[in-house]
Amino acid sequence: MQTTGMVIEKMIAYHYGCPELVNHALKVFSFAKAIDEKEKIPAGQQKILEWAAVLHNIGIRGSEEK
Repeated sequence: MQTTGMVIEKMIAYHYGCPELVNHALKVFSFAKAIDEKEKIPAGQQKILEWAAVLHNIGIRGSEEK
């Protein structure tokens, strides 16, 4: 089973050479965590929220190339 930490590691590897995208994803992730804690989101939904935050721009490099 993948952990959020593992997903973050893979996102960093995927965005190798583009620290701006990594930093942006981590910033969005931190906002998602803050919302999660304040709203007390159920455990199963926390992972969805966290992964969505980390991966929300995963296709941007390919899109920009096109």
